Amino acid sequence: MTKEQKAVYDKVKEEGRISLNGNDSVINHLTVLGKLAQITSGYYLHPEAEEPVRIEGDNPKLDLLCERVASCVEDGHSVINGEGLKKVKSLGYHGAGLHDRKKDGL
Repeated sequence: MTKEQKAVYDKVKEEGRISLNGNDSVINHLTVLGKLAQITSGYYLHPEAEEPVRIEGDNPKLDLLCERVASCVEDGHSVINGEGLKKVKSLGYHGAGLHDRKKDGL
């Protein structure tokens, strides 16, 4: 996790609050667990935001996923489940070999 992700993670974990444009929203414990998973991926979904809120800085988890996808593509195969594909695309990666089976007719 980057230091930027860690700062957001710690606030959500300790205070049960998530921020958007400086305004905090209180969230319940179950929602906190989901937000913590999102934060480790470099973003979080806020109920008042139309798009995922990206956390500034590097994204080690996405970088690792992209490296692994690129390696699989070089070997002639790759699989990312539906939710994973949405996350990867929402975070801006549209690299070679990344396909939506329904859209691409695969």
